[in-house]
Amino acid sequence: FFSDNGAPFAPSKQNCYPYSTRAALIVRWPGVVKPGNRDSSHMVSTMDIMPTILEQVGIPLPDKLDGRSLLPLLQGKPQTDRDHLYTTQNYIKPGTQVFPMRAVHTREFTYIFNAWSDGKQRFEGECMSGLTFAAMEKAAKTDAKVAERVKHIAYREAEELYDLKSDPWCLQNLVADPGHAAIKAEMKRIMEAEMRKTDDPLLPRFLGKGELPAAWLVAKPGADSSE
Repeated sequence: FFSDNGAPFAPSKQNCYPYSTRAALIVRWPGVVKPGNRDSSHMVSTMDIMPTILEQVGIPLPDKLDGRSLLPLLQGKPQTDRDHLYTTQNYIKPGTQVFPMRAVHTREFTYIFNAWSDGKQRFEGECMSGLTFAAMEKAAKTDAKVAERVKHIAYREAEELYDLKSDPWCLQNLVADPGHAAIKAEMKRIMEAEMRKTDDPLLPRFLGKGELPAAWLVAKPGADSSE
């Protein structure tokens, strides 16, 4: 069992913050998973489900695979060599709500690259269309702190860095803080490695010398924008 990700509140759904992509994962596997066992120390992803099943039934894993088998964890053994997770968001469909983002999450920090953010374009999505964000915009007219938050949600910054231990809700962007320069550099190194491994079309833009893929920006002929 795993849940949908991200409540429809700004900026939860359609985003890459930890609370946007963290979901419950419950496995019942008589004879393998010990009843009542809870693991909150390892980093796992729903992309791991497929390779877990393939390993258990004895089918060789594909050469290129984003996930990894959870079988050792389910058997009560430790899983090594995984100290981060990588999450992505591109668009609803070509030409519709194109706000590509990439994020690296470790146990202590989250680094986000907002490829779309240029200070002018305004984020639009399902999470912005409900009563919650409308109420925030109304409150922003008389509350400077809320106004600052509304501006961030709507326009972001190209880069975001958060200390998850002191700021689990990602409210204080540390990307420009000199004291976190080393952490920022390491998180960017991890992200670049992930982007290269997956042939991510956003890599040139991440490196500061590219635009968003043209195919993402144009709706396909005959497409229903209401889908």
